[in-house]
Amino acid sequence: MRYRHEDKYIINTPMMNEIVCRLKTILKQDKHQVGDCYKITSLYYDDMNDSCWKSNMDGLSERAKYRIRHYNDNLMFARLEKKGKHFGLTYKEGTVIDRIAELQYDSIGNISSSKLASELIVKNMVPVCYVKYKRKAYVHPIQNTRITFDMDIIGRPYDISGCQSAMSILPLGSIVMEIKYDRYFPEFIRKIIYINGLYRTRCSKYAITRSVLAKYS
Repeated sequence: MRYRHEDKYIINTPMMNEIVCRLKTILKQDKHQVGDCYKITSLYYDDMNDSCWKSNMDGLSERAKYRIRHYNDNLMFARLEKKGKHFGLTYKEGTVIDRIAELQYDSIGNISSSKLASELIVKNMVPVCYVKYKRKAYVHPIQNTRITFDMDIIGRPYDISGCQSAMSILPLGSIVMEIKYDRYFPEFIRKIIYINGLYRTRCSKYAITRSVLAKYS
């Protein structure tokens, strides 16, 4: 299993613009990004005890979350993913799903026969919420460095009718910057992105969404 570091920061638009301006001098835009950004939609799963949500809020050293993710509203291609933490390091497992449009009518077990889908079934996982946002992404081959900026983050409860309203899960103008790398963060990249007011934080978009939705439910 491949483990990576993942550092997160909450920044604002002026900070993002300054950092992106610097990044563009040495990092390339992600090859999957067409234009200024791309859209991500994730359907998260949890069990009846909300174990994934609670383990994240409690900061457990061993935890995981499960989701089905697709891009730019394209329902022809999606991935079932498990993203976990292991004593501060991040790992990810995934499998392709090509029948995502049928999820609202069928169970995950009938959509995918993968080992990961079986894991969701054994753990009695059910869909609980959607998280949707826009992302800018930049990459560098050294240490597989990837820096992303997630903005306009909204969430809504899962319901088969799709009638639930979405709401913002962070204060207006807040952006989640994520820095991902293998063994170490290249120093020459570190020097160009760190600016005043940049502080590392714990920020799970799933956990925050669940907390915000619970507050207004």
